[in-house]
Amino acid sequence: MFSKPIFETLPIVIIAVGILSILLVHTLLALVAGVLLILVACTILFLRLSQLGTDPDVMEYMDTPKHSH
Repeated sequence: MFSKPIFETLPIVIIAVGILSILLVHTLLALVAGVLLILVACTILFLRLSQLGTDPDVMEYMDTPKHSH
């Protein structure tokens, strides 16, 4: 699910909304909501990267090291 292109930019937007809510709304609820939004975005990023790490199409790419003599 997390391999769709929307999950490349969605966590960035969620992190920005979380930071803005913390900075602009000075209440305890905004702080908790902002921190939760940031944690959700980090979780989405982690799940996306771990799913891409097991994707066979991505795993076929092999970067061979360049040896200089």
